[in-house]
Amino acid sequence: MIDCDRVSVAILKGGKAKVIAISGQDSIENRSNNVQALNNLATRVIKSGEPLWYDGSTEDLPAQLEEAIEDYVDLSHGRTVTVLPIRQPERRLEGDVLAERNETNEARVRRDIIGALIVEQIETQLSRQTLEGRADLVYEHACRALSNSMNHSNILFMPVWRFLDRCLWMFRGSALPKTASILGLIGAGLLSMFLIPMDFDLQGNGKLKPTVERQVFAHADGEVEKVFVKHNDEVKKDQTLVKLKNNELEQQIQTTRGQRDQFAQQAYGHKRQLDSLTSLTDAERIRLQQDYNQADQEASNRDAELKLLIEREAKLQRLSPIDGLVTTWDVEKVLAARPVVTGQVLMTIADPSGPWEVEVMMPEKRMRYLDGAFKNERVCKTDENGQRYLDVEIILMTKPDTKHYGKLYEPAVGQRAELDPEDGAVVRLRCVPNDKALLEISRRSGARVMADVKCGKRSVAFVCFYEVIEWIRANLLF
Repeated sequence: MIDCDRVSVAILKGGKAKVIAISGQDSIENRSNNVQALNNLATRVIKSGEPLWYDGSTEDLPAQLEEAIEDYVDLSHGRTVTVLPIRQPERRLEGDVLAERNETNEARVRRDIIGALIVEQIETQLSRQTLEGRADLVYEHACRALSNSMNHSNILFMPVWRFLDRCLWMFRGSALPKTASILGLIGAGLLSMFLIPMDFDLQGNGKLKPTVERQVFAHADGEVEKVFVKHNDEVKKDQTLVKLKNNELEQQIQTTRGQRDQFAQQAYGHKRQLDSLTSLTDAERIRLQQDYNQADQEASNRDAELKLLIEREAKLQRLSPIDGLVTTWDVEKVLAARPVVTGQVLMTIADPSGPWEVEVMMPEKRMRYLDGAFKNERVCKTDENGQRYLDVEIILMTKPDTKHYGKLYEPAVGQRAELDPEDGAVVRLRCVPNDKALLEISRRSGARVMADVKCGKRSVAFVCFYEVIEWIRANLLF
């Protein structure tokens, strides 16, 4: 209609113009120099509020417009550039021709600017009168069309309504039977998730260990002088495992022994004087008797103190509490010449020939389901001794393709939560394996296992999503 080379449309956003359409181009690269220069030119024309007609001369243009048009022309090489600010059209009844004719230019100027229409001639050369008449005709249509489009796009949640409208194609025409079938299958699947029961198992990490296992502690401060055993050595009860030394304790023993001998010597001297001297007065005899009693008491006190120190010295030699094997790895290298404090664990002794158990670290957040399983008579079983238990399924990490079974008795559930560096807050469970193959495969203390405690049956939806629901309640709804 205009018979020009290029027409562009820009809209006003946040005080700056942005080109949204260029004739002959399917997409716009907003980072290109041409588009950036055109955005700058349209912004300055819109701020001026007056149309810009450029035909190669910039004599009558303000400095801001002159700079912007020269920057753009250098890039686009256009002969004439026309920038028309697009204003909000007046709201009037459709077909009211009289109101359109009577509208003055001042009324148009008062309306808000919403964008700009840019008309360029690069190779064509129309006169300004011809171009102005054609551009005015296109301007009126572009003004109303752009205003309607922006009002439509500014409707609240318009992207959502557009998305829903695009989705409605599934419910139109021949697509409706297929959509109904698919929705029916999805509904049936969701319904079956709430109706079909599934095994509800509580999973926890654990390890296989002998039931009889003891830790050897340091009963006094000191330094490891000698380690008599190595890893996997077989030891007997009361066998010496580690010898500690405490220089301060040895010094106290020597000092106390010397003080005891000194006071004993004094008491012996006073006793000889009392027995050998017959010419003592009563006052001298009383004084000697008092000195003897005091020295003898001091000697007794030092002797009692010496016995306690000797007992402490005897505890520097740590003995095995049971018959078994040393399970601590590289115990001789770990403890050699190492300072220890009272209560520190030196090593662990286990009896592999006795019964074995599986120690499970059950996350604390799952304990209420475990407690509920023990209260459920249909899930909790009773053995011949009247003890209640739950079935446990066990797999070894070294052979996960083979399942083993065991029992979790109610008294074997820990009564306090502990903080585990890997699993967080956990409660310890002691499961008794009833499968001999489990003990035959691995007799290594600490072998990693995974245990599933059988807690009955629940719906598929509950088993799959109960932890998700709990996380939402704890982190989003709380």
